[in-house]
Amino acid sequence: MSTQLTIVQLDRSELHQMILEAVAEAVQSIVEREAVEFKEDEYLTRSELAALLRISLSTVQRRISDGTFHPTVIGGRVLFSKADILRNVRK
Repeated sequence: MSTQLTIVQLDRSELHQMILEAVAEAVQSIVEREAVEFKEDEYLTRSELAALLRISLSTVQRRISDGTFHPTVIGGRVLFSKADILRNVRK
């Protein structure tokens, strides 16, 4: 078995860009996997949304306040369309 080692010299901005691209690809992969596992027309509670995105309830509230998340009130309950959330995360 041969081992190949390639040494590349990068400046700070090139390394930063490579890291950003790698993270974006990883996030996209997770979002696509989640979209397959869940029905797109489901609604989530605040707690379910926080668990799905691995964020705190206070972050959910901040995202509602800043307009990132758009809750829907159904039967007196505050719910979030999973399809809308997944579209927002993909942007």
